[in-house]
Amino acid sequence: MPKTHSIDKLLLAFEAKKKFDIRISADARKFLTYVDTFGRFRYFETPYYTFGDELFRLDRTVWELRRFTRVLDHRLRIGNGKEVHLLEHELKANELAEQRAPQDFSIIGGQLEAILAKKDHPSRSALIWHNLYFGRSRRKTVQHRRRSSSGNSPLSLHPEILDEVLKYVFLPNDVISAYRSAAGRRGA
Repeated sequence: MPKTHSIDKLLLAFEAKKKFDIRISADARKFLTYVDTFGRFRYFETPYYTFGDELFRLDRTVWELRRFTRVLDHRLRIGNGKEVHLLEHELKANELAEQRAPQDFSIIGGQLEAILAKKDHPSRSALIWHNLYFGRSRRKTVQHRRRSSSGNSPLSLHPEILDEVLKYVFLPNDVISAYRSAAGRRGA
């Protein structure tokens, strides 16, 4: 049985250890909940909606989170053989990054930095397109047309097809239960 992932649960587990705080904005946390809610559905098994700003919120959330997705709690041996604990230094660097242009922050050996450095990388143009956080230019704004989108999944319209769908895709147990219940109500 495939495992599912919950960003909310991961953050809560990390924060319970309280070695240090992950400094992300309220909007980034709200977006992570949105991704947890709608991102777990791969096969259009539930209705969805978008407001049209999700790509921009994703860019910001990635920038905020990835500052903490590197080794922060490490030690460095300096010239006299003494070890220096660098967690506080790394956390301070993360905090200072919030006050500077996002493009000034980089992760040594980071995948996004490698993509940005290679002008002919096939992912580079998609990464920097309308991105306020990654790229060489320090954009302050981007223009886009805000369009919402939504859709009703075939299962939400016809829960009686559930058994046929299950032959081809994995669905979470809570989704299966909900559609079995809906199909039962419709059949009654």
